Amino acid sequence: MSGRGSRDGWSRRWRRSGVVVAVVVAAGLVGCQPSPSPSPTGTDPAPTASPTPTETTPAREPVTGVVDTVAVGAEPGNVTVAPDGTRAYVSNASDGTVSVIDTATSTVADTIDVGERPAGLAVHSGFLYVSDPGEAPYGPPPQPPAPVVGLVVVDLVAGAVDDRIEIGSIFAPVALDPVAGRAYVMREEAGGQSVTVVDLESREVGDSVSFPGEWSAGPVVAPELGRLYVTDSGTGVLYVVDLETLEVLSDDPVAEPDLVSVRPMAVDEAAGRLYLSEWEGPLHVVDTATTSVVAEVPMGEGVDATVSGVVLDPDAGVGYVLKSRAGEVDVVDLGSLAVVGTIDVGGQVSAGALDPQTGRLYLVDRNADVVHVLG
Repeated sequence: MSGRGSRDGWSRRWRRSGVVVAVVVAAGLVGCQPSPSPSPTGTDPAPTASPTPTETTPAREPVTGVVDTVAVGAEPGNVTVAPDGTRAYVSNASDGTVSVIDTATSTVADTIDVGERPAGLAVHSGFLYVSDPGEAPYGPPPQPPAPVVGLVVVDLVAGAVDDRIEIGSIFAPVALDPVAGRAYVMREEAGGQSVTVVDLESREVGDSVSFPGEWSAGPVVAPELGRLYVTDSGTGVLYVVDLETLEVLSDDPVAEPDLVSVRPMAVDEAAGRLYLSEWEGPLHVVDTATTSVVAEVPMGEGVDATVSGVVLDPDAGVGYVLKSRAGEVDVVDLGSLAVVGTIDVGGQVSAGALDPQTGRLYLVDRNADVVHVLG
């Protein structure tokens, strides 16, 4: 794809449609690292290099191929897996539903009607949180007015919508801090974007932190590190935000500007690594302590190198890099940061999530209205 106009339009549609989601990140989060000690008032702790990952015997083997395919609703956009691994949830944008997959049988156990255009997903304490950007389906004009919803709260025991939290014009990703019981969503505002905090217990909309420019992407949350990450694709800047105070701690460039579409994809808190994708470019690996790029993993060339998600499985010692246009998944060794295998999935693998119990990988194919199960 060439030309700034066409690339910008496709990037904006991709981001708004929920292809890039922080839920993909949440499914791959592991790590038990103590939160950093508070700094004296007005000072920041001196950055120290993150621990270098050491070679250990993986607790399980990586996935090697497609073992099942599950038909879901129309235009699936995102998927997340419950912490106990018993259910996977898929948002279907065109028919306003969430498909509930029984992971033991790879069948759809329930379909929940949630609203206009469900996108991002996150599970916490018996509830499913679904972002609804409130956009009408794409197509030629005239289009009906776009409703503004925000977060739809689904009671997973009742299998029905329990509440709707109006936030404003939001984007698809939903990032969770399960320890604090908070959700973070990207919201459009005059002159740029902001990340807004939602208290999951009270379901009240809280404070926001604003970012300049119109191409912010994220957020990705690292609860153990007490950090939130957002990128500005127009400038190549990585914003590091304190989760508690919402103060921007740093805004360092990590890639060349000119709408390179750098997006935060996943964070490995134990290893101190943040993974960023770039339009038709490499996977950037950032040291979370110094916010400097420590490695770049080649993803190929052209549109086939476009990355739509990164799912980490430290128990298998690998990360899965979803290449939407190529219909492939690159398997990256988390120790050497080298691509050690490629899995041909087919279709458009737009989002993915890990079953934390079995290590199976669930991939959304939005073109075929299915979810591929890799094992």
